[in-house]
Amino acid sequence: MRNYEPNADRVVALYQQLEDDIITAMIRRMMRMGKVSDTTKYQAEIMQQAGLLYTDIVQIITARTDACSAAVKALFEDAGVETVSIENDIHETAEQLPVNIRQSSPMRRVLEAGYRKTQKTLRNLVGTTASTTQQAFYDACDRSYTQVSSGAFSYQEAIRTAVRSLADTGAYVTYPTGHRDRIDVAVRRCTLTGVGQTSAAVSKTYAEETGCHLMELTAHSGARPEHARWQGQLVTLTGEDAGETIDGLHVYTLHEIGYGSGEGFKGWNCRHDWHAYYKGISKPNYTLEQIKKLNEKNISYNGKKYTKYEISQMQRQGERNVRALKRRTLASQAAVENAPDEETKAVLQADYAANAAKLKESEKQLKTFCSQTGQRRDTFREQVDGFGRSAAQKAVHAAKRQNQQTGTLSAEAAGHAVEITPLTSKDNGGTGKTYSPEKITTDYMSRFTPKYSDQTTLTSGNVHMSVKKVANSRYQMYADADADRKNKAVRLTEKTLSAIQPELPKDFQIPKVAVVDFQKYRLNPNAIAGYDKITDTMYMNSIYDSSEKILKYVNLIPGQFANNTEYAPILHELGHKFYEDCIKRLAISENIGYNESKKKIDRRIFDYIEKQGNPDYLLCFVSGYASDGELSGKFTEIIAECFSVRKKNAVADAILALLE
Repeated sequence: MRNYEPNADRVVALYQQLEDDIITAMIRRMMRMGKVSDTTKYQAEIMQQAGLLYTDIVQIITARTDACSAAVKALFEDAGVETVSIENDIHETAEQLPVNIRQSSPMRRVLEAGYRKTQKTLRNLVGTTASTTQQAFYDACDRSYTQVSSGAFSYQEAIRTAVRSLADTGAYVTYPTGHRDRIDVAVRRCTLTGVGQTSAAVSKTYAEETGCHLMELTAHSGARPEHARWQGQLVTLTGEDAGETIDGLHVYTLHEIGYGSGEGFKGWNCRHDWHAYYKGISKPNYTLEQIKKLNEKNISYNGKKYTKYEISQMQRQGERNVRALKRRTLASQAAVENAPDEETKAVLQADYAANAAKLKESEKQLKTFCSQTGQRRDTFREQVDGFGRSAAQKAVHAAKRQNQQTGTLSAEAAGHAVEITPLTSKDNGGTGKTYSPEKITTDYMSRFTPKYSDQTTLTSGNVHMSVKKVANSRYQMYADADADRKNKAVRLTEKTLSAIQPELPKDFQIPKVAVVDFQKYRLNPNAIAGYDKITDTMYMNSIYDSSEKILKYVNLIPGQFANNTEYAPILHELGHKFYEDCIKRLAISENIGYNESKKKIDRRIFDYIEKQGNPDYLLCFVSGYASDGELSGKFTEIIAECFSVRKKNAVADAILALLE
């Protein structure tokens, strides 16, 4: 398989520089506006600075245009030469003379057409950046004015929120449909799709020129199901041999593999290629057994098996988080350097230190993840232009100072969950992802000793669990039949439920709770908890019997979960119940079936996220797990993650409000 990503990275890097220059320009313009004054005067200042910002961005884009165009052209030239070189080897086995793409008019025309199309698309996309960025600047300034004038935020707090907003939002391109992407995301997708489609067209043209009507499709691990069915097989360009079996391979038509469509071969994010295949001469590159093994879960991580594709997606998530924190760190550094006064500078400096500390921890966890899974660190995907050696060293020193300052705080002494970093506002007026309900002391744990009543059976699907009711629990709680009075998992569950109950909606009913050994009943032994909507029962895995074990689980991958405290698993599972309760209430109120009600609620969530115009909206403002739920269509996971930071995250609250 041909991998165009390393070459595409050169193109993406140039556009990353463009984006980071734009973010810096936005922050400098905002800092020059000074303190919030009366409405008319402040709005006039916004208009003036936004106009100057527009000019800045046009100049930045113009300065990069020639270098970007040259890089894209070089990428297409290299891909064309590589494609023809591979195809030459195949066609020579059929006694065909090798060709030079520079001397082949048909293939040269295909290559030039692909380059021009991709270059035009990039030019059109980037051309929208100045206006979309100007609007983002308007919005951030307007939000700051509203926050300050309402008295809810100080000027310094509003500026800190605005700086983070600009860093997280970044510079965007807008598609004709209205959909928006970050510049680097749009460029990577456009470039890789363009060069992939063009190389496939070159291979197809070469085969047609030599009279070869069959192409062999490549195969890779983690292919989407609709592509997995035809990968490694043959496809006919003319219709000849369609439906037949040749050398053990099925022959598909172009229509059957979706060639030319966004969902099919060489469509959106498709990494498959094809090569000429001569009947009676060529030999298959894959056996059926090899293709079958491509989707095996053979990589161990945290006691569980994953496919290579699943591991790569987890790595991409960690990389995105590192990049986001680097952008925040650079943005807050630029804000410090351009602060209008010492008071504002001090607030921004504290935010810079907090971002730097989070960045170092995120990098550390990603490094550990790669080490444990045997993956190669893709440092390019962690890069942010401007975050070089100097910026990295400053961030390290700031992180050290931050850790020294916060290391003196003692949670045990106060008996509360101490905030070790300042609660920071998001661009939507929220307060981030930190969750800190009242902490139950160890004294409470020592006072609660489980008492059990008669043995009974709980059923979930085909699984039957022998349990005893915890008679003295405040909740309808059950535990393994062999659980004793010192069972730490039972006591921890009681403690956690008591801690979070004041934070739950007033009419919310905690479901039955079963603390059982997942492995004993052949449930996922690595799972920390689960919710059975059929029986309205929340299951807790008894092996996670300490706060330390839970914290290790929820903090394993940076940014994976919205709530990174010991309360996270239970709140998440209760979020699943909240989602189901809302579906049932809507079904009753509108006299419709469960499925129809669920579709209505899911559509509300989908439409809301789409309107934000940010493909990384959930990733940036909720969690990686919520973002995964969006991609897989599991809206219950989005709600569960939002519920876990209820009242602590404005984006989460806005999404939850859709269900009311």
